[in-house]
Amino acid sequence: MQCNSTSFAPANNPWLYVPLADYEGHMSEIGQTGMLADQFEAALAAYSPKSVALVGCAGGNGFDRIRSSAVKRVVGIDINPTYLSETSRRFAGVISGLELYQADIAKVDFRVEPVDLIFAGLIFEFVDLVASMAVLRTLCSPKGMLVTVLQQPCASMPAVSPSSFVSLQKVAGLVRLVSPSELELVAKNSGFLAVSKDEIGLPSGKQFSVQTFQAV
Repeated sequence: MQCNSTSFAPANNPWLYVPLADYEGHMSEIGQTGMLADQFEAALAAYSPKSVALVGCAGGNGFDRIRSSAVKRVVGIDINPTYLSETSRRFAGVISGLELYQADIAKVDFRVEPVDLIFAGLIFEFVDLVASMAVLRTLCSPKGMLVTVLQQPCASMPAVSPSSFVSLQKVAGLVRLVSPSELELVAKNSGFLAVSKDEIGLPSGKQFSVQTFQAV
């Protein structure tokens, strides 16, 4: 297992001040933990990658869904080093070929050996879309796949769903919802071809767009 702490995470990013227990509790309470893990598992089944990257891996949500022996290399990327430490504790002895990187994916000088599949779930709402998509293109192997999950506007709920974990309000000011059409355009300009788009909803009323792209 390789754990690299990079210098690409600015010290003033609000995500550095949200405890992992709060983040995981919040995501579980609002029903998004299972949704993201399910979409990650579906991507693994659809594309059978030998290498995969999970952007914004937090404590490793979805890593327990990696069951195929065909996956030889697993890359986890997150801006919060304490999240990565917990991911290492949970999965270093379970997943061979695990690499963990602390990084802001909008930083153009972030470079990691490319992978066959990238999963970026609820990431683009918090980062510079153009810059991060350009970085993800360097992370994606030729003909590799990028699967994204975007939150869609909900008139009855704020972008950051209310929960009992108030520390999540620290990141509310970062949120900018991205439309599927905007994502597709930026992806195209970065070297990705749109493959598919699906819509999913949660009992809470929140709607999400799941889009798949292929590196060209």
